Amino acid sequence: MEKAGWTTGGVGDPLFVRAFDSGRRWGAPPDGAATAPYSLTYGWVVDAGIRYVPGFRPLNDSQKAMAVQAMGEWSAVANLAFVETAAPMTANLQFHMSQLDAFGASGMAYYPNPAGSYIYLDPESAGYRTYVHEIGHALGLKHPGDYNGTGSGTPPFLPPAEDNRTNTVMSYYGVWPGGLGVYDVAAIQRLYGPNPTVRTGDDLYLLTPGAPGRYLWDGGGNDTLSAVGSDVPVTIDLTGGWGWFSAQAPSILAQNQFFVGYGTRIETVIGGTAGDRVTGSAFADTLMGAAGDDTLAGGAGNDLLDGGPGGDTALYDFPSANVFVTVDPLGSGTDLTVTGAGGTDRLRGIERLVFADRTVTRQEAAAALPRAAPDQRAIVQDGTLSYEVRMAAYSGPVAGLKNQFLGTAAGEAVVGSDQGDFMNLLDGNDAAQGGGGDDVLDGGSGSNFLTGGPGTDTFNVDGRGEGVTWSTITDLQPAEWAVAWGWTDTLSKLSWEDMAGAAGYQGATARIDLDGNGGTDLSLTFSGQTPGGLLAMPGQVGTDSYLAFRIG
Repeated sequence: MEKAGWTTGGVGDPLFVRAFDSGRRWGAPPDGAATAPYSLTYGWVVDAGIRYVPGFRPLNDSQKAMAVQAMGEWSAVANLAFVETAAPMTANLQFHMSQLDAFGASGMAYYPNPAGSYIYLDPESAGYRTYVHEIGHALGLKHPGDYNGTGSGTPPFLPPAEDNRTNTVMSYYGVWPGGLGVYDVAAIQRLYGPNPTVRTGDDLYLLTPGAPGRYLWDGGGNDTLSAVGSDVPVTIDLTGGWGWFSAQAPSILAQNQFFVGYGTRIETVIGGTAGDRVTGSAFADTLMGAAGDDTLAGGAGNDLLDGGPGGDTALYDFPSANVFVTVDPLGSGTDLTVTGAGGTDRLRGIERLVFADRTVTRQEAAAALPRAAPDQRAIVQDGTLSYEVRMAAYSGPVAGLKNQFLGTAAGEAVVGSDQGDFMNLLDGNDAAQGGGGDDVLDGGSGSNFLTGGPGTDTFNVDGRGEGVTWSTITDLQPAEWAVAWGWTDTLSKLSWEDMAGAAGYQGATARIDLDGNGGTDLSLTFSGQTPGGLLAMPGQVGTDSYLAFRIG
């Protein structure tokens, strides 16, 4: 039996999830990245006080053990942790024994609410299934049918053929086989996410045409969902979505149906030999269409879309005007990098790109869509594949950047090659010379002495470390950029000093007060330049702000 409590949502979810949504839950909805469990307290009420509890008595030791075991059913699949408290009247879950025969019930529970969820269990008729069922109510699940202890329920409801205890412990019908049903797992993970400590290996999930419906969930690792060997078109959605072979059926339990669970992250998808449709998640996905005319939609994140043989399509939900395209620098013209609102995608074996405003072929995309300026590009090496990325879309580790050098926290002196190099010197007081090619020199958060050399180079310094950083750029040229990280447009201050800096390398020196306290946090000297010959422009990439300099 269920009682009222406070709210959640879920209108866009499938019926087999919405049928359990009471509108109440503990805490905020999972954001897809949380790993800490929802910690809920529970307690054994020993005195009902002013509450009306007919035939009240405390739980005995065996009943307490049964309740703990029942809570474990839910925490085994969901990101929940139950913690016993010595103050039961303030716990999230408050357990009572009560004579409920007058209500025709073996148990009752309130939905989540600020006063706590009261769970009442009849000492004569409440078995283990009742404990699991009532705890489900206390976590926010309603009955999936038009019933409860008062003879009424709240829609929506499961179809009668699916409303049974094999599918869900929350049902009133059928014989309970033990444990949670597939619908229980889906509904509780919708509220709290999956248990991140279970199924954490690098798992391979095979999809086979003709197989019974299944709900797939995973706690972590680098996982693959594969339809290899299938000659039937498959639709896959990694966002926590319904998938199928050939066509969607009315029920997730039907043949050829599957569902990627809420909060489950699958990193790689491999299609079959027919024309497949694959939708990625908000993370970095690898979507491989294999044979057939496939449609791949990476979504947010930096994705790899590999169409394989056939006439394949990359699908985007934003207009092409907001896109930058770079071409495989090896010159084959078959690989593109597309940077848009959702991130930077690498495209291999893609013949067509569909945007919100137009459709272009691969060749048209390479020729007609805007490309990042040369001083805003870097080359990335991924195995045998080389490709360009737009620097404004680049963040995080620099693994894979061509001719890269990653420094340490110690002071270093580094000389680049005659190709395009990326040098990230990290912390420490460093010196770097780029050599030939279009280089990116990142001095990190120490004091740096940077020389680009021939080519069009980009310089980065960072004032967000401890203490004052003193850096020099010896050869800034027209069309080159120098970027000082840590600038806040409404707080930081810039002042100039003419002909300052180390002997032999004096020039215009930017004194930057990042935190607005009147002191210098970052000093950057441009050898041979004058303050009047330099332009300074603020900007931002993600949550990181900067002040960029170039020759005016």
